Amino acid sequence: MPTLLRLNGFRFYFYSHEPNEPPHVHIDRGEATIKIWLDSLEVAKSRSFRARDFWHYPADSPTSRDAVGEVA
Repeated sequence: MPTLLRLNGFRFYFYSHEPNEPPHVHIDRGEATIKIWLDSLEVAKSRSFRARDFWHYPADSPTSRDAVGEVA
């Protein structure tokens, strides 16, 4: 599972073979994990992670929609 980015304790990564799912990214911080669909930036799955804790970053951060889309 290649790591795309490490930022402020978050690890952004993907699995190289998930053929039956739309493009997405996995994000972990400590024991918390979240999966985000890249097209809509909707939360697909979350464990011990509140989406609002993640989306509070400013629009010019690497977690913004444009930056995530560039990685996809």
